[in-house]
Amino acid sequence: MRVMLFLVCMSLINANVDAGDAAQSRTQFISSSWESGQKMFYSDTFWRGGDCASTVDLGDGRVLWLFADSYIGVKPPYLRDQCCVKMIRNCMGIQTGYDPSSADFTVYWPGTKDSPEAFFPTEDTSWFWPGNGIRIDDILIVFLMRVCDSDSGLGFVTCGHAAFLISDIDGDPGEWSISRFKLPDNPFGIMLGAATIFEPPYLYAFSVKEPGNHAIYVARWHVDSLLMGSAEAIEWWTGDSSAWVFESKLTVEPAVLFPDGATELSVVYDARIDQYLAIQTVGWGAADVMMRTAPALTGPWSALQLVYEPPEKNKPGVIIYAAKAHPELIGAGLIITYNTNAPMEMIIQDTTLYYPRLIRVDWSD
Repeated sequence: MRVMLFLVCMSLINANVDAGDAAQSRTQFISSSWESGQKMFYSDTFWRGGDCASTVDLGDGRVLWLFADSYIGVKPPYLRDQCCVKMIRNCMGIQTGYDPSSADFTVYWPGTKDSPEAFFPTEDTSWFWPGNGIRIDDILIVFLMRVCDSDSGLGFVTCGHAAFLISDIDGDPGEWSISRFKLPDNPFGIMLGAATIFEPPYLYAFSVKEPGNHAIYVARWHVDSLLMGSAEAIEWWTGDSSAWVFESKLTVEPAVLFPDGATELSVVYDARIDQYLAIQTVGWGAADVMMRTAPALTGPWSALQLVYEPPEKNKPGVIIYAAKAHPELIGAGLIITYNTNAPMEMIIQDTTLYYPRLIRVDWSD
């Protein structure tokens, strides 16, 4: 087990002062891999790994996992081999019990045993990868990025955003009622819903310039308008005393919450240290798990701070990405995942790759 001890500067910042003038206090945390919790992801007979790995607390000990590209076993012995698996663009898992080291775990997708399909389909050749989701009353809202083929780069490019409204969520996902939820387009190239926080009466959507420089912005909706089925009354944080402005009244791009974010990240509130945390990876390939902190969701946000150095950094050809926090999970002060990927031949040989990797973070008193 890898254990890392850090001294982290946690910002104690008055919202009316500049971040550069902020007083700092130092606190300690310990981060480590969590192998006993990791075993949960290997327990589904047919799911042979996937990425994205966002979570939503469904209540009553149930946690929704949102996965992007996933390998589904379609032939015995259901190993992750090109003969025995098919890839689908998204699916979801249900964890029963908040502690991964003792929880049950089942992954769901539509289609047949021999021909699995994406849980969130598209009507054309593009596909959806999940962003984040939130439960509000009896409704689940899931934000997704639309992805299209590309002749350059990695062979794909984000080409929009989407959302689904889901009801009847106390049953199994196969029984859920799912409908498309129209998100407003914006002229700024900002993709909505990379991370979400619900602080009544508003749902806050942390959103990313993608494609682009991955700057992070924040928008919000009054929950009443969302539950009535409309996302048109969207407001953006503008960074001044007036703060929130309806998109229809914006004359310039909204304020950047913090630069150098990530397409996949999470923003959560941690009551133990009374701070908001933004968790992401930094670097391409051999990346690190990093975080920012802030006293309010609009900031000011601290500089990036190292949380965990994945051991996979030492494996040539492995890509590390998409670190996210999971505040509903128990077993440590905070649970974080990150994803790993590699060429198919490496994934076949090393079955620890292409599953979410669990990290435990414990704050010191």
